[in-house]
Amino acid sequence: MYLNSLFTELTMIVRCFILLVSYTGYLQGTEQASRIVGGSYTSIEQYPYQASLQRNGHHVCGGSIISNTWILTAAHCIRNYSHTVFKVRTGSSYYDSGGRLTSVACILVNENFDLITLDYDIAAVELTRPLAFNSHTLPIALATRAQVLRVGQVATVTGWGTTMSSGTLSRRLQKVDLPLIAWADCLKSYVEHPITERMLCAGHLHTGGQDACQGDSGGPIVLNGKLIGIVSWGFGCALPSYPGVYTRVLYFRDWIEYNTNL
Repeated sequence: MYLNSLFTELTMIVRCFILLVSYTGYLQGTEQASRIVGGSYTSIEQYPYQASLQRNGHHVCGGSIISNTWILTAAHCIRNYSHTVFKVRTGSSYYDSGGRLTSVACILVNENFDLITLDYDIAAVELTRPLAFNSHTLPIALATRAQVLRVGQVATVTGWGTTMSSGTLSRRLQKVDLPLIAWADCLKSYVEHPITERMLCAGHLHTGGQDACQGDSGGPIVLNGKLIGIVSWGFGCALPSYPGVYTRVLYFRDWIEYNTNL
């Protein structure tokens, strides 16, 4: 039992080291984070799986608690960085106070992540110590194959991102409800940018007005209590004809389970 546990731990350390070496080769680029526009204030008790990913003391992205030691986020949030510069705040409606701030033991970026197209935009963050679950801190269940996504279904996005393009972060957690958009319609919106089977889209295609925005990247989009996507990218914020694009969690369920022992 001890040997198996030791082998698993050593394997994880090696895997984290390999990924860190692989991704330090990227040049620093413009943060392609997303954020909430047209939403409303909410509380962590309503969305206890929400986490704030912080780099050198500053909120940079959202995340979702999937177990007492693992947070799911977007790969573009943690590319190029050592795990030592990150901490995760959980259990608070505010990204800069309250709850618990935990150091990061390891970051795992999907090996196929493409910084240009933002395909495979998913990463897992391991905490240095387990979270204590309570009414403010709980894991979110992952999407399953039994959960059929239909156009028009309304999903919820949460985060501390800016409330307008190029604005400032919201200290207090916000939420916005967005309808799912047909994959074919999303393709038409982003003719020059590949929308792959690993992505899903949500928003008000014709009117805009509500969306994720800078600072929300890596955070959850949830439908019927299941994590269906991760805030990934989009053109501007809440603009007509340009819905938000999310990493499709179901596609990566096996990857998540394998790497986190979920």
